[in-house]
Order: sequence, then C-alpha cells, then structure tokens
Amino acid sequence: MKRHLVIAGTGRAGTTFLVQYLTACGLETQLTKYPEERLDPFANAGLEHLPGEDTDLPYVIKSAWLHEFIERLLSRTDTTIDAVIVPMRDIVEAATSRVTLELRARLGHDEIADECTLWETWGTTPGGVVYSLNPMDQARLLAMGFHHVVHALVKREIPIIFLDFPRLIEDGAYLYGRLATILDKYISRDKAIEAHGTLANPEMVRVGKELATSAQASSESPNIQYPSHSALDRAALLRELKRSRNEMLQANGSLRTAEALLEETRQRAENAEQRIFELEQHARQAEKELQSARQHDLTGENTRLQQENEALRRNLLESQRSLAEILSSTSWTATAGLRRLATALRRGTK
Repeated sequence: MKRHLVIAGTGRAGTTFLVQYLTACGLETQLTKYPEERLDPFANAGLEHLPGEDTDLPYVIKSAWLHEFIERLLSRTDTTIDAVIVPMRDIVEAATSRVTLELRARLGHDEIADECTLWETWGTTPGGVVYSLNPMDQARLLAMGFHHVVHALVKREIPIIFLDFPRLIEDGAYLYGRLATILDKYISRDKAIEAHGTLANPEMVRVGKELATSAQASSESPNIQYPSHSALDRAALLRELKRSRNEMLQANGSLRTAEALLEETRQRAENAEQRIFELEQHARQAEKELQSARQHDLTGENTRLQQENEALRRNLLESQRSLAEILSSTSWTATAGLRRLATALRRGTK
C-alpha cells in the first residue's frame, strides 16, 4: 500500500517552497529522489507530480492539477492519502500571478509582434482554443478546482491542513505549528524553524507589491476588484525587464570573467615567451661553452701528441747515433768474422 502526503491548491501560493521545506525537514520528496531537479527560474515553480498506476513517487507529492484527477486518486485501492496540505492565497493575487507569468512569457518571445502582446486573449494551438488572460476568468477556474478538491477530501474525511500564504513564507514558527502533527517525528521545532529561515525568501512574493494600487482599491470596495489588463501588462513588462536586466548583469559578469581570464592567459603567454627566450639564451651560452671546452680539449690533445711525437723523434735520433757509433767502432769491425761464423752455425742447426 502506497502512502502519500499531498500538497495542492490554486498554485502560486508557496507549494514549491513547501516541497523544499519538507525536504529539509527529512521527508521523502521529489528533491530527495532527484536532487538534480531544478525549478523554473522565472516562475519559481516545478517539482510537480501526475500520479499513475505504476509511477514510483515519493511520499510527498505536489500537483496544482489535483482537481483534474482527485476522484481517480482517492478511488485507488493501492494508495492511501495521509493528509492534504492546502496553502491559501488571496484569489485575486493567485489568479493575477498566473496571468502575469503568462504575459511575461509572451513578452519574452522575440517572434511575437508587439501588437499581439497587448491582447487579452491568447492561444497556442493553430485552430485550437482561445483562452482568456483576464484574472477574473482565471480566478473562476482556480476557485472551481479548489472547491472540487476540498469537497472530495471532506466527503472521504481525509485530513486537510490549510496554510495562509504568504504567512507560511514569513513565519517559520507558524508553519511548524500548523504541520507539527506531521513533522514532530522527523525534526525538532528549533531545527525546523532554522531550516525555514534558510529557505524562505519573502522577496519572491511579488504580485501584492506589483499591484499595490489595485490592492488598495480592493480594500476600499465591498466587492472583489481585479487589476486591469494594463496593470497586468505593466507588471509583466517589469518582470521581463528585470529578467533581461539580470541576464545582462550575468552576461556582463561572464564578460568580465572572460576578460580577466584572457588577461591572465595573455600574461601567462608573455611569461612563457620570456621563459622561452631565457632558455634559448641559456642554450646558446651552453653551446658556446661546450664548443670552447671542446676546443680547449682538442688544443690540449694536439699539444700532448706533438710532445709525444717530439720525444719519439728524439729517441729515434738517439738510437740512430748509438747504432752508428757501434758500427764504426773497432770492436765491431774485429768481431765481424765471429758474427759470420755464429750466423752459419745457427743456419746449420735448423
């Protein structure tokens, strides 16, 4: 039997943050199974699940599309839902956040004409559905889906934990208190609040700030007031400008890094050239010294040979003089007959 803790709701209400928070608290989530998975950098969204019959899902699953398959999920005999966490955001802000993201994405397409970016309806499939970019229409869809999910859970007596957004982002003690029945077997209160402080970024809650004027008008009116398309377009344009500015800053940073790397490479090349020049100088000097040493050795060898030759020549002359003296001596002449006799005797004995 599979057991799951589900995060659902209208979306744009901190559901992705909850996945990160529960991961830090020790629960098995999409980030536990796939740590390399990343969020959409513009929407701060992702980590969604669409449960199937054979899907290997973590304990914590999240889907803003739960209203589309809640009945099928709850009717499965192999799955038990322990509880459903439902963050709640002002419906105007939730709808406006979605429409603003859609408008910003449209502004980000270079191939879309400027005129088209002013339209209040849109479509992506040739000949397909034309859908509204009016936050009131989006709010109707979100409200209907929200009601459908809550009604299905109430009928089956499945625990629902409602959380206020943006308080769940701003107040770590509040969030732990609301989820204590789930978290207390995984993490202490102090550790959970510490994890919250590390992860939470209230600056990412943008719509309320971007539409402050509309929010003020809403508070002064007894009816729900939705921002105009021009206000949404302005908010989307500001986000796109911020994104472009961030990309430009990143590009400038990359350019500076590349320039610094280029300068470092150039300096290394100069140092290498200088080193090569020094080595070549050293090699030429060593070659000169070697030639000088060889020349010195050859000169010394020639001198030695000349001296030996001169000594041999002197010895030869001395021997020649000694022989001449012997041959001219009286004793040599007197003993000539004896030498001839000795020579004859030697021949006779052979």
